[in-house]
Amino acid sequence: YSGSLKNLTITGGGIAQINCPAADKENPFIGAVSFKNVFFPSSSRQTRLFQNPHAYRSLSAHLKKLDNTLIANLMRSRQLRSERTDEHGLFSRFTNWIYGAFVDYGMKPGRPLWWVLGAYVLTVIYCYYFDYGTLAQLLDSYVGAYATLLDENGGRWARSLLLPLHSITNPFGILFDSRRLVVPTTGWGAVLLTVQGLFSDMLLVMTALSIRRRYKAE
Repeated sequence: YSGSLKNLTITGGGIAQINCPAADKENPFIGAVSFKNVFFPSSSRQTRLFQNPHAYRSLSAHLKKLDNTLIANLMRSRQLRSERTDEHGLFSRFTNWIYGAFVDYGMKPGRPLWWVLGAYVLTVIYCYYFDYGTLAQLLDSYVGAYATLLDENGGRWARSLLLPLHSITNPFGILFDSRRLVVPTTGWGAVLLTVQGLFSDMLLVMTALSIRRRYKAE
């Protein structure tokens, strides 16, 4: 009902069924609204009481009117998750799943950074044991700090650490960048580095977009 809730704070537990006025109706809230560690279902498989994404859509609209951006975005994320099965086309469903799995629809902008770090560490380990690269320039180019790449012992680690960093800054540079100091020696290494670079760049873009969405003024 209009203005029936002055302040609403729920911590823990879950809300299986939500009855909320439509977005074009009067706002039921007049004060602060907060949900902390509350489970919101996204499909009827999770609970038979779940009806459809409409309640989340309405809640998001009403909370935006109160300038409660954080909780409005939370409701928006639950709406997108519950609409996943209604997406048409394999690409649309895959995009929805990627957005939800790696960044929780913008609610967890820091999560992709852990994936980037994990992918980097695994690629470094692969490079060290299977393809630690070879020098791509004349020996005279490796002076100062770059001389580490020439060392038989530390050079292996240095090249293994540098190759995945190159792939993040320029994932296609393995094939097209003539300025690279180190290049992979095997085709499988080149493929892995390209995939790691593209995957990491995609996640970094997700983080940037999520931070912007989380804090931008509506």
